[in-house]
Amino acid sequence: MKLFFGKGKLLEEKIFQYLNSILETRNLFKTTVMHYFEGKLSNKFCDEVLSVHFKEARADDLRRDIEHQMYGKALLPEFRGNILSLLEEIDKLANKCESILFMINLQNLIVPSFLKENFIKLIDINMRSIDESIKLVKTLFQNPKGVTELVKVVDRTESESDHVERDIIKKLFDSRKPDKADKILLKELLLEIGSISDFGERIADMVNIINIKVKV
Repeated sequence: MKLFFGKGKLLEEKIFQYLNSILETRNLFKTTVMHYFEGKLSNKFCDEVLSVHFKEARADDLRRDIEHQMYGKALLPEFRGNILSLLEEIDKLANKCESILFMINLQNLIVPSFLKENFIKLIDINMRSIDESIKLVKTLFQNPKGVTELVKVVDRTESESDHVERDIIKKLFDSRKPDKADKILLKELLLEIGSISDFGERIADMVNIINIKVKV
């Protein structure tokens, strides 16, 4: 059973355009945050943070346009609520990328050198979660038979992120430096990064429910 029919194919294409815009935000975030770890907290970094903000805002505009069109006859009524909720959850992936960069920039956070590789590993895992989540949503529309296995992949990535996040927090608070206040701020940053894969897991759950409903 297809979710879209007739003119709905155009709406499906727009949703794919939106998903690709989330990936573009993700890519720009990764480039910007790596500049941060390279010690490039400068005016250029500030400009890059704003670029991520504008990219995320354009994705928001596209999502709202999709939501407006969805109330036409392009989508089966029984699935509209599910798809709308799914799009809102996907939007949180880009929002989180934006908020992480603003946190770093506004609080002038400095990750201790002995934890940089760990932080980068956590970011890489959560970037993978975004990639897997977007692939999963595309698969829902293109090849629903592949959904079940990809849901498991997203879930495993979330578990991996949780494990790495806990390890870093332990290393952070076992160390003598930085001071307690900075440790708390860095812990908040870790939780923000790790929350990306939490959103990915929720997206996977929502896709799984939609996929089950389609089969009924």
